[in-house]
Amino acid sequence: MYSSVIIIGGGLGGLFTGALLAKNGRQVTVLDKNNIIGGGLQSFCRNGISFDTGMHVMGGWRDGGTLDRLTRYIGIRNSLKLRDVDDNCMDEITVLSDDTVYRISASRNGFIDSLVSYFPDSKLELENYIDSIDRIANSFDLFNLRPYDFNGSNHRDPDALITVDVFIEKYVSDHRLRSVLAYINGLYDGRRGSTPAYIHALIMSLYLNGATRFVDNTIQLALNLKSFIEENGGNVLSGCEVIGVECDDRRIVESVICTNQKRFEADCFV
Repeated sequence: MYSSVIIIGGGLGGLFTGALLAKNGRQVTVLDKNNIIGGGLQSFCRNGISFDTGMHVMGGWRDGGTLDRLTRYIGIRNSLKLRDVDDNCMDEITVLSDDTVYRISASRNGFIDSLVSYFPDSKLELENYIDSIDRIANSFDLFNLRPYDFNGSNHRDPDALITVDVFIEKYVSDHRLRSVLAYINGLYDGRRGSTPAYIHALIMSLYLNGATRFVDNTIQLALNLKSFIEENGGNVLSGCEVIGVECDDRRIVESVICTNQKRFEADCFV
């Protein structure tokens, strides 16, 4: 079993990975090339006002959601300042081509009903679309924090690996509604013809259960994860870009070298 782990990248994924490993007794070192950790969680201040650079609104924080469960497991949930977004208007989308503002509600029924108010003939299509979202999301054990079967497949649903544009077009015939449903793609750089539908489905599944925003700034999550790693004997180093990887015949990676020529060795690299 690996005892020491180096994680390259101190964004949301790297910090959560480090915190989970530290929680389970691993010696963790996170290396981030930027002077400020957090990736899309970075914040900065100008004239006393805090600005977020990336993910200021997220899904998965409501009771029982993935992020809620993970942060409670780590023990930092109560240290985070969060506020739920109004479920009656989880998102507001302005489409300039038809000069319409679409107000999207949270929850399965709220999401469907809010869009039916704009597209009254599409209720059945929207229900089938959400059914497929639910099926795909439920087929991923790790997404649902269930024990993972390494001998099985996380893509059991036939819709999971078709591209996101084909997926939306499969269930929805109205071109305007297709465009509205694709708005969520901007959160993860979803691209027509290449992004698999399961990415779209997992993000949609998080937001259907309600959106939550950070109070004051988003970097609080990064800093709380950093503190947890350090309190458990690990390190989170900023301004430490990895520029080289050393290998030998026995292991793919033996050590990494940063811009300051400092070398880091570990049993495992992420």
